[in-house]
Amino acid sequence: MFNEYLKSMKKAKPSLKAHVLINHLPPRASTAEIINQVKDNNKTLTLLKTVIKERNDYRHIFTKGQGVTETSKKREAAIEIIALAKEILK
Repeated sequence: MFNEYLKSMKKAKPSLKAHVLINHLPPRASTAEIINQVKDNNKTLTLLKTVIKERNDYRHIFTKGQGVTETSKKREAAIEIIALAKEILK
């Protein structure tokens, strides 16, 4: 159903791009299986290189009303979010 919707949207706007973000992945999990599923099952979506993993920083920072990039930019959560922003904005 999503593929049909995406195809109809691309007819209206041929330059439209759709991406997949792997999000909330356990820190030690491999992305290989997910990557293969996306590539094999959908030719209209592009898999983003950035992967957002499940991290305690997201839960702790949320309770403080901050974003992970407002703390140490050297922490893994901040590095992932900065990488995602750079990838989207390029």
